[in-house]
Amino acid sequence: MKRLFTAMLAVLLCAGCFAQSATDIMNKYKDKKGAESLNVGSMMMGIVKLIASHDDEARDMMKPFRSIHLVDLDDCADGVKCDFAVDTKKLRTKGYDELVRVNDNGDRIVVYTLQKGNRIKECLVVSTGKNCFLAQIKGNASMKDIDRWITENSKR
Repeated sequence: MKRLFTAMLAVLLCAGCFAQSATDIMNKYKDKKGAESLNVGSMMMGIVKLIASHDDEARDMMKPFRSIHLVDLDDCADGVKCDFAVDTKKLRTKGYDELVRVNDNGDRIVVYTLQKGNRIKECLVVSTGKNCFLAQIKGNASMKDIDRWITENSKR
């Protein structure tokens, strides 16, 4: 019985070691042939917000966001996309809520949010299949901000 318990504990600890953060996955794939990477840090977001301050709609849309990181693998080889799909299944999502999951003709999109109180502090968007990407958006948004952003962008 003691050996069984020890073995189960070892398996659980190892599984946790293989989990990867979104940043780990982005760093692993950002330099792959055909990959596109975007990193808009807090300093650059401040500049973007300053430029957008003359446009009320753009300013309001950008206000809740602090940083955006994205890696897009659409132009990568199929082997890279398969490896990416395997790695994103090991994505560390403890503490995140799954907001939505979509499966459409082999493409899988999952949106996770990290909330503190009624504020969304981080959003992860994971897409695998033909269109592979991982986006990490950090900020301090309310559900009202997200709803407004989705409504305004779905009109276009």
